[in-house]
Amino acid sequence: MNEDLIGSWVTIELTSGKTWTGRIEEWDEDAIFISNGFEFGHKSHKGAECTNDEASKVTPTDSREFAVE
Repeated sequence: MNEDLIGSWVTIELTSGKTWTGRIEEWDEDAIFISNGFEFGHKSHKGAECTNDEASKVTPTDSREFAVE
């Protein structure tokens, strides 16, 4: 867990080989929740969650395009 990255756009490499990109909304001892930058409840909001065990690498990115493969 890296609290400095909360609110930042990141790329998450999953142990399954998939790659996600989004803005970290929450990151606790169990999971990471990312979104497309819109607030929860907004009609354009999209999000995804993975456990910390599923995330093999989390790195900051300049991309602002939400992507969940």
